Amino acid sequence: MPLRLTSPQFRAFSTKFDKFELYGGRPIPANKERLIPTSGSYPKGFKVGSTRAGIKPADNIQPDLLIVASDTPASGAAVLTKNEFCAASVTVTRELMRRTNGAGLRGVIANSGCANTLTGQAGLDDAISMGRRAAKCISTGTADEGSSLMVMHTGAGAQRLPIDNILNHIPKLAQNMGNTHGHWLEAAVALSTTDTYPKLMSRTFTLPSAPKTNFSLAGLTKGAGMVHPNMATTLGIICTDAPVTLTALQILLRGAASKSYNCISIDGDTSTNDMVAMFANGAAASSDQPAVDVSPEPSADFVALQHVLNGFMSEMAKLVVRDAEGASKFITIRVRGSPSYDAAHHIASVIARSVLWKTGIYGLDPNWGGILAALGYSLLDTPFAGKGIIIPEQTSVSFMDGSEVVKFLDRGVPVPVDEAKIKQIMEEEDLETIVDLRHGMSEDIAPEEAVYWTCDMTHDFISMNSGVEIRVVFPPHYESFKIGGVPEPSALSTKACFLLNIYVPMEQPPRKKRFSSQEERALIDKYKIKFEGPVSPARWPEQNLAIFTIIRKIEDIKYNTYLEQTHTNTPKGIQRAKTVNKVNRLVSAAYDCRDLEANEWTWRSKTEFPLLEFFEEDIECRKCQQRRWAPEFCAPIAPNEERVQTAHGEMGICQCSESGIDGYGAIDKNAIFAGQPHAGITDISVPEIRTKYPDRVIGLRRTPILSAGLRRHPSLVSCPVKDADHILFPFLIIEAKSEIQTSGFTAIEKQTAFPIKRLLDIQKALRKRRQEPEENSLVWFLAFSGDEWRLYGCVPRADETVRFFEEIYIPY
Repeated sequence: MPLRLTSPQFRAFSTKFDKFELYGGRPIPANKERLIPTSGSYPKGFKVGSTRAGIKPADNIQPDLLIVASDTPASGAAVLTKNEFCAASVTVTRELMRRTNGAGLRGVIANSGCANTLTGQAGLDDAISMGRRAAKCISTGTADEGSSLMVMHTGAGAQRLPIDNILNHIPKLAQNMGNTHGHWLEAAVALSTTDTYPKLMSRTFTLPSAPKTNFSLAGLTKGAGMVHPNMATTLGIICTDAPVTLTALQILLRGAASKSYNCISIDGDTSTNDMVAMFANGAAASSDQPAVDVSPEPSADFVALQHVLNGFMSEMAKLVVRDAEGASKFITIRVRGSPSYDAAHHIASVIARSVLWKTGIYGLDPNWGGILAALGYSLLDTPFAGKGIIIPEQTSVSFMDGSEVVKFLDRGVPVPVDEAKIKQIMEEEDLETIVDLRHGMSEDIAPEEAVYWTCDMTHDFISMNSGVEIRVVFPPHYESFKIGGVPEPSALSTKACFLLNIYVPMEQPPRKKRFSSQEERALIDKYKIKFEGPVSPARWPEQNLAIFTIIRKIEDIKYNTYLEQTHTNTPKGIQRAKTVNKVNRLVSAAYDCRDLEANEWTWRSKTEFPLLEFFEEDIECRKCQQRRWAPEFCAPIAPNEERVQTAHGEMGICQCSESGIDGYGAIDKNAIFAGQPHAGITDISVPEIRTKYPDRVIGLRRTPILSAGLRRHPSLVSCPVKDADHILFPFLIIEAKSEIQTSGFTAIEKQTAFPIKRLLDIQKALRKRRQEPEENSLVWFLAFSGDEWRLYGCVPRADETVRFFEEIYIPY
């Protein structure tokens, strides 16, 4: 019911809000899903766990307590905030590092939802209790009076931790530990506050002393606001299974932080809780592998790991900036031509803090005058002042437009720039500006440029951080003024906040028409897209008969029959045991989500991601060179593909412990498939339709061999998916809808019809180039509506009709 006022006077009420409560646990934005990994390579000998301990607000069901621990004592290093009002976690960790020098550490326990700042001795006692309790719960733990775990807090400040809740949940936390992609991703979620997506990275690398050994790096990070570096910024946890000495690890971390986390700024504020920790346990090294060391001089391994870590942490730091509170632009600042790297770095940091410039960027104005203003005062009251580093007559300012340099200032002289070019540059999400202090002489003066990453300053940032009263004013005669959903003043909570923003109208590009359901169906008919099914085998296309028959056979498999061979010591038995174990874990995760009444993101991270990471796993075991997995039903191989047939016949199933029944081991070496969630696809042959975003698209992974082949055919389109050039020739689309939100499969079919048509057109062009029948193109479409799913085989016909043959229709 709308609120009714009987008095003809203005009425108002107000409230304050907590941004962590209001903005925490939001749905992941469409343009951020591409940043979430669907698989990874995680270091041996580490386990992570996460759980919900009731630290975050009651209606945020995301986990808020996590632990990252090594199975054995490890080397540890940390860089900590220099803020004088540091949180209890920083004080406790600093004391731990002073006492142990980083030796014999097991890992870190962290929480989100409460920063535990300005809480005095009680807060310190709480942080110490967290570390001690967690250390005692780790299997074969070596806790002493001071614990063997670092402690991290993040969230709202000036309030105590719910320490009893935390201590009671730590045993459960330890029991839930593991080393799968799901464990690491859920831990990244647990570290989040106002983050819009979990930040997780991993990679493999080798060292000169062990070129055949694959070591792994994994990193969790967070941060969306109160980010400006001072020895560290935000929170970060990095683990490696390479052996590294204590001294080398601290030097490596501090050096990498100076070129990564110390090169980002969101709002210019250094947090009270900043901390980046790194652990190395050497679990992947052989018994005679020397530890990476820096004494008596840096080893070749040290130099190699330094290069890897610098790049890895730079990418982690950029993930933080891409999730800056309210930001719409990711900005790279490059300062060249300074005789001192430190001076160039300082100049870049001052530009990155310029509110004038950053608000101009938000308004799609390059505002290079704001850059010059910041540059002009950047070195005042610094050791670099008065040394002639900044000379206006030699200074140039440019923006990058792809690979093209667009100058706005050339040696102190403004350069006219076409308005259309400016608009084209500023509409990009990623911007790059170059400040050259010695144009034309940079390489002779300073071979190493200073790079900084920042973002724009937006209305949303102010809304999230203002902390002021938000007023809702009702005009006279409100009886005739309806706004649905406004609560009574007495019912207004901190979650119900209303913002009145005044925006200056800006010119917007023309938007494509939003079609009604009937109009979209008419377009589908216009472009000859037909949904047929279920259809009998007699009507299946001849070229697809073999593969459709195999798919139909899968439908007939009963689970109990499938289980009968899981315990036989045969390749098929081993393969089935792996599959059954994965199914059991998925079922258990689904029950957990149901019991917790989980939101969409938790459901997807617990079930969808572990299921689909199968597509991105290794084909070949690193130890025995046999198949790490093999399908029980294989698609027919064309007679002319003799090499493929030979390879299929020669490879057996891996039975190594690394990839045995309990898991699939490390990945990321020979994976041949890649996926993209929320994939934006535009069908250029259908100008009436907007970009569509299927839930997920899967195709071939871009490998060096495939990339080399495509370079010989530059006109051949290999992937229409926005921001997903790692995928080639997608062949599977997945779309799911809730029954209560849509009209069943009809809505799903309409939404996905044109993306599938686009994928088929790409396959047809490839087959035409290879002089093969275009009708052999095939795209699979997996559709979910509520508790039912359907599988479609989508093929082009000679009459230019696109037909979706529904092959399987199974209600759960």
